Amino acid sequence: MSKTTHDIVQFVASLDEIEGYTPLKGIHWLEFYRLQPNRSVLKWEHLDYIVGLKYCVYSPSERLFFVRHTRERFDHESVSQSLSGYLNDGNLYFMLSPEDITATTAILERVYKYYFKKQGKLRYRQYLSLLEQIILRDEYHKRNTGIFGHKSGIAQFERKIGEILKS
Repeated sequence: MSKTTHDIVQFVASLDEIEGYTPLKGIHWLEFYRLQPNRSVLKWEHLDYIVGLKYCVYSPSERLFFVRHTRERFDHESVSQSLSGYLNDGNLYFMLSPEDITATTAILERVYKYYFKKQGKLRYRQYLSLLEQIILRDEYHKRNTGIFGHKSGIAQFERKIGEILKS
């Protein structure tokens, strides 16, 4: 095992060295947030930042994974700016505990039931795409209500949301 801790930084040569966790390649900054329990409607206000979420950043130059935990709340712009390069390069991995997997599965089932009115489960990427489009639509609506073309813009978001739900 090559797990090493140097002062406050822990790093490993392989994600398999982190026992009890399942690695999931990060694809979107929204993965740092979770839909609140007993909520089915996707809205920014219904998301909670996941404090204590374990994630790893791979350094190709060092050939090591640096282990991190989310600590305090930060806004999505900070996440986008500081970690977007790692997300885009495929070098960020979320380390999911069995509890994280159970909670995420419950969310995928709740949201599916809300949109399709029957039992089932959204695919994880479908959920992230849907969540992103709904947040963008709601933000667009807040900023552009009363402006010429507002309804056309909302209609475009609604079409995209419909396409995601059909995919």
